Amino acid sequence: MDYITKPCVENVLLQRNLRISKNYITGTLFTFPTSLMFKCNESDATSKGLQSIPGGEIQVPHCQIESIERLNLTPSGTPLYIRCKTFLVLKLIFRREPDANEVERTLNRLSRPVSIEEISVLNYRPNSVHCLASQRSGWHIFDTNIEYARFGVPNSEWIQSWLNNDYKLCPTYPTWLFVPSEATAEIVVGSAKFRSQGRLPALSFLYEPTGAAICRCSQPCVGITMNRSEFDEKMVSCIRMANKKGKSKIYIVDTRPKVNAMVNRAGGKGYEDVKNYIDVLYKNFPIQNIHVMRESMAKLRNTLEMAISHQLICRGLKNLDGFPM
Repeated sequence: MDYITKPCVENVLLQRNLRISKNYITGTLFTFPTSLMFKCNESDATSKGLQSIPGGEIQVPHCQIESIERLNLTPSGTPLYIRCKTFLVLKLIFRREPDANEVERTLNRLSRPVSIEEISVLNYRPNSVHCLASQRSGWHIFDTNIEYARFGVPNSEWIQSWLNNDYKLCPTYPTWLFVPSEATAEIVVGSAKFRSQGRLPALSFLYEPTGAAICRCSQPCVGITMNRSEFDEKMVSCIRMANKKGKSKIYIVDTRPKVNAMVNRAGGKGYEDVKNYIDVLYKNFPIQNIHVMRESMAKLRNTLEMAISHQLICRGLKNLDGFPM
């Protein structure tokens, strides 16, 4: 690939623990079109007992790289700090600054493609008959119909709907959906119109032995004026009837704190008024908004990066706000 100008750099130092500045492993860094690989030198692998690095190699797909940071120059060389989306952290020190520059530029380019054509997997062009056949069969590795068949659907309670065949009903849902058999096309379309971004209640999981189902949807467009939708109420009622023939109540589970759900009403959205839905219980879970979750993720990442033992990790987790230990 043209972006890789330095495919191999020798004598690179990998700092195994961020709190121990001299805990280095020497190895060779390889940059491939799909991943980055650090291979330890055999001398280090023997003398330092690399039980935590199976096979003496660390391989990171480019798509897992979250950020690359250039740190201050050290007597050992030029450090690059690579954070991965999997909580893995690599601190690599290059003897020569030009090598660090090339690797940084290459990884920034490969980990942030500007178009799908630049993604190596999608850009792959096999040149043999066998490879072409394998490429075609790859489209069938995951078959949604087969996955839903494992749940025992379609059946007498749940049917397949093609109302979203052109993505006009809900652009973020699949072309086909499983909905209650009693839900007419008018009910399905009406419910989609009442839900944010058209995300109507659709089947996600069914436990066949009991008929208990999990459906996902977005928040309703209730607003300050407490709008109602006859079709959405009928849709929820159809879901209830599809669960154990309507012999028990069903839960509407809102993962937002109640305060957040109430605030969203000011923007024309909100939450269901259970007085308008038959045999429905409403339950909130205190999962905060994306900004709070990102802050929590940053604290967790920092704890895992800086701790040098299992005991220190547990201690750090106890200090995180709201972390049950």
